[in-house]
Amino acid sequence: MVPVVDQLGKRCVGPGALASKLDFRDINSLYQLKKHELDKSSAFIDSIITSEERNMQETLFTNYRRITITTNKIRISKVLLAMRYLYTLASIYQQSAISKINFSKREEYKYLAPIVDISELSSAFANAHNIPENEARFIFDLFIFDITCGLDMFSQPLLPVADGKVIFCPSVIIQMRPSRVVENYLSRFDIDIGQKGREFERNLKMALKERDLGVKVVGKKLEFVAFDQEPVEFDFLAMFENHLVIMEMK
Repeated sequence: MVPVVDQLGKRCVGPGALASKLDFRDINSLYQLKKHELDKSSAFIDSIITSEERNMQETLFTNYRRITITTNKIRISKVLLAMRYLYTLASIYQQSAISKINFSKREEYKYLAPIVDISELSSAFANAHNIPENEARFIFDLFIFDITCGLDMFSQPLLPVADGKVIFCPSVIIQMRPSRVVENYLSRFDIDIGQKGREFERNLKMALKERDLGVKVVGKKLEFVAFDQEPVEFDFLAMFENHLVIMEMK
C-alpha cells in the first residue's frame, strides 16, 4: 500500500505494513505493537471517526465527548479511543491472517477469528494509551456482546465464549460505526440529551426574531390533550402572513 500523509503531515501507512511482520498464530505479537506503529495504521478509521464526529456534533448540539456512561463514569471520548484501537488491531490482524493462513489446512481456520483473553486485550490498550488498567477493562466490557442489553453485535463485537474469553472477529469489528455505537450507548444508559432540542428551539426562535422575514414568533407553547387522552405539545408557534405555523421539534 502506498503511504499517505494525514492532515497533520505525518507519514501514514496501511495495516499491511505491520501485518507482514505479525505472527498471526500468536495474538500476543499483536499486543506488542507500539502506539506509534498503530497510529500510522489508523488513518482510515481516523477519517471515519472525524467525519462521523462532525455529524454527531451537529445532531447532538453538545460536546458529546464529555458525556459519561455507566456507573464508572466512562467518557464517550474513551469509548471512541477504544473503538479506534480495536479497529486498528482488527485490520492489521485480518490482513496478516488472510495473507498467511494455509487454507488447505482446516485447523488453521480458527485463526480467522481467534479466542482471546479480554484482560490481555484491555491491558494492551491501557499500556498503549496510558490508561489505568481497571478503567480500560470497564471500557472493553462495553464491547462484549450481551444479549440482555438490546445492542447488536456491531456495537458489541467481542463475542463471549467462556469466563474472560471472547472471540476476536476482525470482520465484525471493522463494521463498527462510531455514530451508531455512541447513539446506542446513550440510549442504553438513558443519557438525557434533551438539551439538544431545547437549544435548537432557542436558536431557531432567535434567528427568526432577528431577521425581518415576516415571521412573528409566539413565545408560548401549545399544549392540549388529544382525543386518545394523550398529551400533545407543540414547541413552536408563529404567524406568517395570515398563516399559523406550528412545529414539534425533535
